[in-house]
Amino acid sequence: MGNTRGNLYSNEHESFDPNGHKYWAFSWEHMADHDLDAMIDHALFNSDNQKSLYYIGHSQGTLIMFSKLADNPKFGRKIGKFFALAPVGTVYDVAHLPRPLTETIEAIIDLIQTKIDTNICTEISFKFLKDSTLFSEFVTLVCEISQKLCQFLLEVVGGKSSIDQINRDRVTIYFNDYPAGTSFRNVWHFLLMKASGRHARMNTSSCLILSDYSYQLDRIETDIHLYWSPSDKLATEYDIKNYLLEELPRQILKENVELRGFAHQDFIWGNRAAAEIYIPIIETIRADLGETVIR
Repeated sequence: MGNTRGNLYSNEHESFDPNGHKYWAFSWEHMADHDLDAMIDHALFNSDNQKSLYYIGHSQGTLIMFSKLADNPKFGRKIGKFFALAPVGTVYDVAHLPRPLTETIEAIIDLIQTKIDTNICTEISFKFLKDSTLFSEFVTLVCEISQKLCQFLLEVVGGKSSIDQINRDRVTIYFNDYPAGTSFRNVWHFLLMKASGRHARMNTSSCLILSDYSYQLDRIETDIHLYWSPSDKLATEYDIKNYLLEELPRQILKENVELRGFAHQDFIWGNRAAAEIYIPIIETIRADLGETVIR
């Protein structure tokens, strides 16, 4: 089970103070550059002489692996297969955000980018969504009052679920650790990607713009299995069809599974996730290992 920096369960450092700016001066590109190596090497080191493993990523977990494999195709020797659930590329078409929210995001980008302050990159290095407790209590109250409002909160997060996807009795449990927090610089990186429509690092000389270099997905050599849904507002159909499917090499794309009625969170929480995602993945892995597949 992976655990990238800055969330509720990964909030310590050997030398940086989690309450200081230096600790929070990261975005997803640092997870791709450093955290993936640490997690996967740790897992392989503690396995029985295994040289590779199977990687299952969801959302940001897919973005960091796409980025890692594009930057370092040979890293793929450690990855038997890459299963990408709700895969993220450019986030250009994060779907149908309310216009006031879109305008607010654009205004924030303009404000930060036009602010003449040499310390701006330090100033935006802080924890985002510091504590989910208050939000969880709010959700619990809403869900006790109205199941419709409760489901609406989920839909705002990641799209409209099919009626058979959500176990409403567990919604408050889901929100106990959600959102789990990250750095504002990470959020800022995603905002820059959405504004530009590019899958790229931050500029090395300024955190206010993206690098001129975009990740080259056509360099990836690892087998990839995509699982996505048109119902997903965050990993959108536009992004998948116009970026991932256009840029990924045909020979490595082993599956392109379009699912009906999966919102972004349903890939993890949905009642149909086991039958339509997890069991097929297990069967694929067993077949790859030469084991008997039970259907």
